[in-house]
Amino acid sequence: SGTQEEILRSKVLISPNPAVDATELYTSDLHVEAIEVLNSLGQKVRSIQPSGTRNTHLAVSGLASGVYTIRIRAEEGLVEKKLVVR
Repeated sequence: SGTQEEILRSKVLISPNPAVDATELYTSDLHVEAIEVLNSLGQKVRSIQPSGTRNTHLAVSGLASGVYTIRIRAEEGLVEKKLVVR
């Protein structure tokens, strides 16, 4: 069996990834409390209000090209996933 972190990570999907203008964040049955976008230096560049549903729209058109970390805070724990913006 996987660790709690692996189980949480498996519940989160970012598609499309790489993203150009926007992407969808699918969070399965997690109770999401906050979503943050961090740049390669670990600085928060955006906070997204969770939609309260299983997917949240994430516009990335204002972000510079590069690799970002999407940090999802949920009741169940913290999940971090990489997102490539083109």
